[in-house]
Amino acid sequence: VALHETVRGWAARHSPSDVVRSLLDADAEVRPEFWGDLAAQGWLGLHVPEELGGDGYGLPEVVVVLEELGRACTPGPYLASALAAAVVLESLGDPLDAADPGAAPSESAETLRGLVSGALIGSVALAGSLSAEAADNGALVVGGKVSPVLSGHLADIVVADAQGTWVLLERSDFEACELPSMDLTRRVAELTVDAVIPAGRVLRGLSAAHARDLAAVLLAADAVGGSQWCVETAAEYAKDRRQFGRPIGQFQ
Repeated sequence: VALHETVRGWAARHSPSDVVRSLLDADAEVRPEFWGDLAAQGWLGLHVPEELGGDGYGLPEVVVVLEELGRACTPGPYLASALAAAVVLESLGDPLDAADPGAAPSESAETLRGLVSGALIGSVALAGSLSAEAADNGALVVGGKVSPVLSGHLADIVVADAQGTWVLLERSDFEACELPSMDLTRRVAELTVDAVIPAGRVLRGLSAAHARDLAAVLLAADAVGGSQWCVETAAEYAKDRRQFGRPIGQFQ
């Protein structure tokens, strides 16, 4: 309850209706001005272990944040970036091993820290697959196009499928083109990829099924928040709107 109230209050201050409407009128989406403040709340790392810079909770806490941000139609890449962190975390296996200060630095672990701090924006390409060819030292040569990618035009890193092997793309590995979106508060992009992905950014422990399961949970939470607002607003209107001398909610 406390987290619900905190996020709802934050959204009311940073994402009132005029902020949402300005996004609807914009030709292209940019990183929202409040992104730094949102990251400072610690919500980007609720589901990430403390050893990797997060708060050590889990997906249920992220779901609470997404419900409230969805209720306010808060723009920006929180959903995409939180999903990317969840997917990268899944690929690490035992997070304690990745966080071991005596071990060699893991590119995935460093990426997680960037996502948690808000320094990096992430996304996951859930549709389509890139081509992949083996290269030296465990690297993969990947190429092709994937779309639609939620917030792909804002992303610094994208997790994508390359013929059954998931890879971590950096901004220099792809070109993003924002696509026409039916929901202008949750915009999508097409990515064109042509890159050599080193072994450190090949995510061997990740399956497409699990990545999509994580996405389904978080996307559903966002949708539930928007639905809650619709129900509450319709109920209040039915109480206040009068026709033939009585509130319309009294009619069958």
